[in-house]
Amino acid sequence: MTHLYSDLVLCIEIFFENGNRYPDIAAYNDVEPSGYFMSASPWRQWLDLLIAKVTLAELDSNEIIGHCLHEMTWFGSFDEDIIESFSTTEVPNDIN
Repeated sequence: MTHLYSDLVLCIEIFFENGNRYPDIAAYNDVEPSGYFMSASPWRQWLDLLIAKVTLAELDSNEIIGHCLHEMTWFGSFDEDIIESFSTTEVPNDIN
């Protein structure tokens, strides 16, 4: 698999809710500082992501890889399935 150019930086932040530990995974750049939803990204794009310094400081490489793989496979889906599910749009019913 060849990489797909990306100017994004991957950031994984860990938060706790009701005693459980959850990762928040997003990618940022100078244009969109609020972040991108990475689950819908082609896997080739993940190969070109830089990793945020805060993520490298807080997580070891195994945790980073594990969280990325979980996010990439989006509960068992393949790359093509994920892209297709986000590219199809449903036309809302007319409410008139």
